[in-house]
Amino acid sequence: TRVSTPVSMPDVFLPACLTPGTTGLMVVHNHPSGDPTPSPDDARLTMRLCAAADVLDIALLDHLIELRKRLIIAFVFLIVAFIGCWFISEEILAFLVKPLNEAWIGKYGTDIPKIIYTNLTEAFFTRVKLSVFGALVVAFPVIMGQVWAFVAPGLYRQEKAAFLPFI
Repeated sequence: TRVSTPVSMPDVFLPACLTPGTTGLMVVHNHPSGDPTPSPDDARLTMRLCAAADVLDIALLDHLIELRKRLIIAFVFLIVAFIGCWFISEEILAFLVKPLNEAWIGKYGTDIPKIIYTNLTEAFFTRVKLSVFGALVVAFPVIMGQVWAFVAPGLYRQEKAAFLPFI
């Protein structure tokens, strides 16, 4: 049995490899004589279209695999940076509060006030936020390197040169 899907022209049909859910199709031109038998040209065209479809499927799959690899590398580095920043979050907070403390001493000349947490979980989430932002700062070069490694192969030389100053 022959199943075909019409394309924009009424005398050209799409092969099975290009239509989801169908099998065993062949490109067949409607000949003026009414003979539905595929010609050798029809068979060659069918083979070329199927080969192109297979290449497109493989290329898409390769791109998705490459994207997954790049995302995993960036995410792992972000997690490692988060863990590292978690252990030094108190020092990060002291560094961020230092200008406020100096301004306080300059204006009032008294002891530095202590940070007061008004909620039970506020101290924990302050450390988490500091660690996340610190991890983003530390991991940014690696994340951008992974983005560039994924995008750069698809760019022309002029496009790479145009984007390089931003990276």
